[in-house]
Amino acid sequence: MKIQNKQIFIGNERKFDVYNIKNIDLTHINFRNIYLIIILSSLWNYNSKGEVEKFPISIDKITTLIFKGNISTIETGSRDYHIKSNGRCILIRAKKENVASTSLFVIYGKEKRIFVGEIYAEKQAPIKHVIDNYEEKKDFDKKESNKKQKKIWSKGAFQKYQTYGTKKYGIKVILTNLAVSKTHLYLRIFIENNSSVHLTLTNYRFEYIEYLRSLIIFSQEKREEVTAELFPQEINLKPKSCVYHEFGIPIRAVNGELEINLSEEGTERNFQITIPSKIILRAKTIRK
Repeated sequence: MKIQNKQIFIGNERKFDVYNIKNIDLTHINFRNIYLIIILSSLWNYNSKGEVEKFPISIDKITTLIFKGNISTIETGSRDYHIKSNGRCILIRAKKENVASTSLFVIYGKEKRIFVGEIYAEKQAPIKHVIDNYEEKKDFDKKESNKKQKKIWSKGAFQKYQTYGTKKYGIKVILTNLAVSKTHLYLRIFIENNSSVHLTLTNYRFEYIEYLRSLIIFSQEKREEVTAELFPQEINLKPKSCVYHEFGIPIRAVNGELEINLSEEGTERNFQITIPSKIILRAKTIRK
């Protein structure tokens, strides 16, 4: 069975278009073929959207893909690769040079998790790829983050601010709440996407700025970047949507301000908020 020009072929006989599967008379088709059709059409849709991760496969060595659970099903869209499984591992090698890239569909683990990726031949490919379950990790991070956020903001940290923020590219980024403990500063930020483009923020930068000397012409300052210890794995916002997110950073005593930068990878969309130190000093204190 193969897919060519959006059509399903079994042997050399054309059976039906990929997008007309619902019109098939099931009484004339083997159920194994139906199963393969569903898998292959899923691979087609994933590739057409460009939403899969790509993995280089060696030509003269075996490349191993290691999963988090035992593998039960493997399907590909090409016969140009030697493929076999062993427990949690898939062993792959390209049969020759210049073979076309193809889709890889895997079901693994007790929960029958689904992985879809793209493989392609490359001479200098690594011999090992560890496949992390990104969705599972993201869900875990989200649950853990929500637990911490609830603990912080349920302790009376109700101070609200609406004047510190920025608005550009049709997107609002506004500081709404502040709270401090003995060691950390906690910030709650509201983000609203009024643009027509999906927003994904993954880069967060926090800098304390201390003004050491101020002259008529110039001022001398000292900057200290700190690493956030509480933060979302990523911020995803569809057009015409909004969300609140919490951040926790080490607190510093400075006579200046805190500069926050949230940015999107690969674009010019960067959002900066500057908070004076006098506002931080007035923040609600929590026990932690």
